[in-house]
Amino acid sequence: MIQGLDDRFSSVHQDVAVASKIVPSVLLRTPRCIEAQLKSLISAFPGMPSVRGFPSEYERWCTRWQKDKDNGSTLCGFADTLGAADGDISPNTRVLLQVSATRPSSTASNERSFSALKRLKTYLRATMLKERLTGLALLHIHQEIIVPIDEIIDRFANLGPHRLAYL
Repeated sequence: MIQGLDDRFSSVHQDVAVASKIVPSVLLRTPRCIEAQLKSLISAFPGMPSVRGFPSEYERWCTRWQKDKDNGSTLCGFADTLGAADGDISPNTRVLLQVSATRPSSTASNERSFSALKRLKTYLRATMLKERLTGLALLHIHQEIIVPIDEIIDRFANLGPHRLAYL
């Protein structure tokens, strides 16, 4: 159980959680990062162009969004905020946002995919070809996509003679 908690709350996840305070909608609702948190961000994101200037850049970043609360409250994610970060004015923040946008915040989507695959590939379907299994898995995972059943039946029926007679 302790190993599971360590995996779920690893240092990578903690770094992404602290980096989320850079996102304007979070920044406007939470207190500013303290010096220790800024130092942890500097050590967690070594690709920053000018590490010594990051604390003052962070203060300018916070001031910018305090003045522009209307636009700041609409930016809710790393990718959204990345478009608003100017690389010339705030290069460290831009690098931090780029790296954070590419890091996964959790493994939930991967685990859901494997659970779906486990349900689909039962003993009776073990001889299923890879293409069919992939199609069924995608249908199961993306259930919000509406599949036109009548069109699929018509396309299948127009392929030619089959073992069973379809109407």
